[in-house]
Amino acid sequence: MDRRPKKPMPELVPANGQFGNDYFPVMSTKGAVVRARFLKDNIGENYVIDPTTSKPYVVPQNYDSNKTIEYFSNRMKELVNPLPDAMALGDNIEAIFPYLYDAYQRGGRNDLQRPLPDKTDVVTEFVPGGSFDYGLATATLGIPTEPAVAAGGAYYLFTHPAIPTNYEMLRDDITNLPNYLTNFRNNPPDWAKDKDRYFRNLLNEPADWGNNPGNAANTRDGAYHFNQGTFRQFGGPMP
Repeated sequence: MDRRPKKPMPELVPANGQFGNDYFPVMSTKGAVVRARFLKDNIGENYVIDPTTSKPYVVPQNYDSNKTIEYFSNRMKELVNPLPDAMALGDNIEAIFPYLYDAYQRGGRNDLQRPLPDKTDVVTEFVPGGSFDYGLATATLGIPTEPAVAAGGAYYLFTHPAIPTNYEMLRDDITNLPNYLTNFRNNPPDWAKDKDRYFRNLLNEPADWGNNPGNAANTRDGAYHFNQGTFRQFGGPMP
């Protein structure tokens, strides 16, 4: 049974100011004022809707989704150009992983939720957008969506000292995160079966694949919009 959150429709909504001003301030957890805006598609005429709230994603005012796509497109080109005859894009996942890790670790260039100099100060409104941006990046790199979601959850579990006992199998698999991703690519799992193996009695918890609630849905959403061409200046197939 597929227990992933179902995406409400539509994913894009014409931007008519129905959610209020497009630009507005938000507060960090320590009380700093940060400029924010609603996320729109590449032509600026439609809001990109967060499937967990049915409202537009909130992102930093200077956020540009195409910069994410361009950055990771260029990193991949550096690794695969020229591409050996027998090599698929996925075979470079070990080489691209440091770029992905550096970008999305705490304080990284794509850590949207921590835009302030104090990297312990979080803007919670930016958390869904951060997962969305991660989904854009992994889709740009050609990483299948479910392994990308699992890797995000793995990073969360790996960086938290108190990992529940039921996650022990997953923790063992992610001692080396690049190898974890490679194993998913080389041996595509039966997701329902392996999810049961990894999470056992945690099948109904909202933190899908070890992610915080909502993060998995937002990561899938970012990959979805890349593949739909919502941001097609640098990537994403044409409809």
